[in-house]
Amino acid sequence: TMLRVWDCIFLEGDKILFRVGLGIIEDNEKSLLAIREPHELFQAVQGLGRHELDADNLLKVGFGLRMKRSQVEDLRKQYREEVQRERQQRMAKKGSSES
Repeated sequence: TMLRVWDCIFLEGDKILFRVGLGIIEDNEKSLLAIREPHELFQAVQGLGRHELDADNLLKVGFGLRMKRSQVEDLRKQYREEVQRERQQRMAKKGSSES
């Protein structure tokens, strides 16, 4: 699987990494959606890709995505801002509870 992904990187550029990542997530979608605790999700995401993957399915999903780089950048910016906002809220809450 890894060699096929490397071939695609050389052919398509680094954008394939994002697509392969989404393919891995889709391949594990049912088990990820069943998780209810944040720490369990973190552990599960860390373990993604450690088992054997179906290269054909992974690349099929990856190349089946119709996203422009600009869309990816816009989504990245949007969610980065949301994550930063949530992090600041948690830190503020934590700071106020320690006082």
